Amino acid sequence: MELKKKSNILDEEEPKYIISLKKGYRILHIIMSIFFLSCTLYLGMISFRAGTDTMVFDIGFTGIVFVFFIYTLNGMTKRYQDLLLANKNMILNGAPGTGKTYLSKLIASQMIKSSIKSDTTMEENQFINDHIGFVQFHPSLDYTDFVEGLRPYEEIGNIGFKRRDGIFKKFCKKAISHSNENFVFIIDEINRGDISKIFGELFFAIDSGYRGKNGIIETQYQNLINIDDSTKAEDVFKNGFYIPQNVYI
Repeated sequence: MELKKKSNILDEEEPKYIISLKKGYRILHIIMSIFFLSCTLYLGMISFRAGTDTMVFDIGFTGIVFVFFIYTLNGMTKRYQDLLLANKNMILNGAPGTGKTYLSKLIASQMIKSSIKSDTTMEENQFINDHIGFVQFHPSLDYTDFVEGLRPYEEIGNIGFKRRDGIFKKFCKKAISHSNENFVFIIDEINRGDISKIFGELFFAIDSGYRGKNGIIETQYQNLINIDDSTKAEDVFKNGFYIPQNVYI
């Protein structure tokens, strides 16, 4: 194993998969503010000169503003799509209320659209929703919710505990069964959760260099994995857990 020399964290470059939106949003806000201000001033002049005919100009300039905004947004999402495809993981970092969750869903939907097959029987929106996973981190969320854990069950009046798959593991199983299609798992409010408690040993498997069966790991409840309760067949992760190549986080 190659050891890297430790350095001051302030001197280290930001990892490629961490994308800061602060600068981009600041520039975009300035451009849009100037554009909207110019349109407002111009429409005000038209209102003064044209009177009742102003509505025609309002609709025209509203359309121009809308098209400009959509064009700018599509350019941003294309850049982030390319980064996510290359790195498998990406974090959108920015101030509250800047549209990070909205942008992540937009990126995910466009990535999934590109993998829709012509012979699919599902509608486009249904297909997209079926290929996007979503979870919001919070202090109470842990490994048993996210990966797997023991859950209570009742059977013929008896109460016991069984190992159950968590949100992320179920999502990975779905991705394995459709290996030629893109799946995007969105984690909202990631800073609110206890990362070590939630991911556990998954830190190794999440790395883009250890995706697929080459990065297989044994989970905390590996000895209890045998039959998949949902399919009643042998569990695909019976010999260890791994994150498929077609899952993007």
